[in-house]
Amino acid sequence: MNLSLEKASRNVRWFSDFFDKLPIGIYRVTLEGSFIFCNRCMARIFGFGSAEELLQYPAVNLYWDKTDRGNFIRVILENGKAHEVNLLFKTLQGEPIWCADTARPVFDEDGILLYLDGIIRNIPFHTEGTESNARLDTGENSLNDLVVLLDLDGTMLDINETGSGLLGRAKSDLIDRSFADFIVAKGRGLFPLFLAEVRKTGRKEAILTLNDSTGQELIIEFHAFLVRKAGKMDHIRGIAKDITEKVRHRSEELARERFEGVLEMAGGVAHKMNQPLTIMNNLLQEVLDALPDDPDQREKLGRIQDQMVKLNEIAAKIRCINRYESMDYIAGVKIVDLDTLS
Repeated sequence: MNLSLEKASRNVRWFSDFFDKLPIGIYRVTLEGSFIFCNRCMARIFGFGSAEELLQYPAVNLYWDKTDRGNFIRVILENGKAHEVNLLFKTLQGEPIWCADTARPVFDEDGILLYLDGIIRNIPFHTEGTESNARLDTGENSLNDLVVLLDLDGTMLDINETGSGLLGRAKSDLIDRSFADFIVAKGRGLFPLFLAEVRKTGRKEAILTLNDSTGQELIIEFHAFLVRKAGKMDHIRGIAKDITEKVRHRSEELARERFEGVLEMAGGVAHKMNQPLTIMNNLLQEVLDALPDDPDQREKLGRIQDQMVKLNEIAAKIRCINRYESMDYIAGVKIVDLDTLS
């Protein structure tokens, strides 16, 4: 019995040592984001001193954009696995790091998801040359996100295939052009300030709107990092996600929410106005019926009655609002356009 336990213990140590010596990150994580296992290489990739430190760290905090984890899990569940998905992570020290992630789900005998098993490798992003000829390495051309190298003033030194595809131009037509040339006019003047902040702090993020070759607007989430060589500022690396559809979807959601708010407001206002208007109309009619033959007073009360009719018409329009539309009022203020909504 003791020999069996000793043998089992040796096997566990052997496998543990074997996984720790592999030159690739290995992990097991729950759906909620708690690590169950990781090897030393996994810890080193993300800047941890030991695997034990990483095991205490929430997995979602390793993602540069935390929504990427949800999207990654959805891909795994829909396809049964995810293979070599390029994702932007961050180290414990907050530095950006690109990794290729491969994972599969593990279920129990009842079909309940227990955890995800995966391997992860760092995609090295070294740049070749100096500021005048800095270039992306070949691995970056396979990424699904825009990657661009800029000189310190924003001129493009290199851009990957995804980036040139988004802008709708050949790479050769983009090199040596200012990145600001592709930013929409209203935001172009702020780009030098953005670059100045990158040079000052070493990193900066912004939402930029670009124009592609057809004039269509592209909205990107742009992360810029200062690259130093020999202690001196050399160039700027930009990494961007195309969030155009995400922004449009959110805009549509906000429009629907605004429309629902208008409808709720309209229903409440119309309901509150209805009773006092009815009482005022009835009282005014009683006054007119009992008023002696006094043309001057009747003319004034008639004018009041005309305004009451207009108030009734406005209340009716408010009740019948069926879409959201605004109109310019004064000093840049917009108001609901009742005439076109009912």
